[in-house]
Amino acid sequence: MQSDLETEVAEFYATYLQRWNGRDFAGVADCYTEPAFFVQPDGDAVLSNRQVFTAFLESLFAKLEADGYSHSEIGEMTVTRCNDNLAILDVRDVRRLQKDGTPVDVMDAHYVLRRIDGQWKFATVVACAPGWRDA
Repeated sequence: MQSDLETEVAEFYATYLQRWNGRDFAGVADCYTEPAFFVQPDGDAVLSNRQVFTAFLESLFAKLEADGYSHSEIGEMTVTRCNDNLAILDVRDVRRLQKDGTPVDVMDAHYVLRRIDGQWKFATVVACAPGWRDA
């Protein structure tokens, strides 16, 4: 049975993924704090506001779509409460897929979430190698 926190975060992530797959860049940006931090293998990004975030997404999606990207699917999620307003979310097997299901890339994601005015938001995203927690 899921805890209230797990249910809240799963619902939040489902909304986020729907917006992501729908290319609703403003909606995706609304899922993040200002600023938002991305830690990635090829460099870090600090996205200070919605305008910067939207430009980041447009650039990212242009690269993904050049590789035939269609949509994303995820595997298992694990939520850990830090306190009433902070949580850690680990998502395994984040698959960015072409229409035929061929992966564009696969990763695990590690998120720090902050509750602001009763709503969960991503504050930090870390792109991880698949299975990094198992190593």
